[in-house]
Amino acid sequence: MTGIELHCGDAMAILPRLPDCYVITDPPYGVNLMSHGTLFRACRGERPAFRKRTKSIIDGDENQAIGAAVLAYCSSRGWPVAAFSSPLHPWPGEWRQQLIWNKGPAVGIGGDRKTCWKTTHEVIQIGMFPEVFGSRDESILHFPITPDNYADHVAAKPLNLCRYLIDKLVPPDGVVLDPFMGSGRIGVAAMQRSRRFIGIEIDPSHFALASRRLREVDGAGSLFDPCLFPPEEPSSEPHTLLEGFETVLEAPAVILDAAI
Repeated sequence: MTGIELHCGDAMAILPRLPDCYVITDPPYGVNLMSHGTLFRACRGERPAFRKRTKSIIDGDENQAIGAAVLAYCSSRGWPVAAFSSPLHPWPGEWRQQLIWNKGPAVGIGGDRKTCWKTTHEVIQIGMFPEVFGSRDESILHFPITPDNYADHVAAKPLNLCRYLIDKLVPPDGVVLDPFMGSGRIGVAAMQRSRRFIGIEIDPSHFALASRRLREVDGAGSLFDPCLFPPEEPSSEPHTLLEGFETVLEAPAVILDAAI
């Protein structure tokens, strides 16, 4: 059984109602996008053409408070967590390991061109996973990307990297949780790897994009229950979301559930 559960709302309000999960997520780094150089400053309106292409800046990126709070809550539940982070601002707390994602030479800026090397890597912090599946790989992950990777979201991660992390960290019967879903790529990777997925996104436009993308991946529509709770009419009644789980919705959600 593979099911998909999507919430549009505040992760801290939704997380207490969720079952045990394996967290793979890309929280707002708390750099206000300014630390990423002129290309990302464009998302704040300095270059309208690029702003249009990337849709918007990231909610909650003014500082690390939101990301740190969500990660701390997930850890307090005993959930394994893999979280992308900025090399300059790693997430606080105890972590088992840090992986380095090498993005390749086609992207990255990182400061004054005359005095700084171009930053072409990000960090993936790993905590509390009981097992790493498959071979023992090196801790530098080479998944090159191009600027086209950011066509629909300024912080989108490549699908092949998301699939790799799921393969290595989540057992076949595990539930993948992304409390900062963005454009939904971790959810797509979970579908492609036949894992259950729970996604939370506070930005309605990104939530709509992720929902549409997951429907497109599904193709025939076999994963989707037509149940939709619009923002103006959130449900407060219990609903069975994934087989064997029950929760109370306090935010609009799209429910998907089907056998594959």
